[in-house]
Amino acid sequence: MYQKEEEEKKKALTKSSSSSSRRLKEKKKKVKKN
Repeated sequence: MYQKEEEEKKKALTKSSSSSSRRLKEKKKKVKKN
């Protein structure tokens, strides 16, 4: 039950947050530099 729901959520997230995840990675890199 949970696995299927999580998989669907991951698929939706990867579609919508593919660009937001990149932004998060950039923010993390900036934080590390600071």
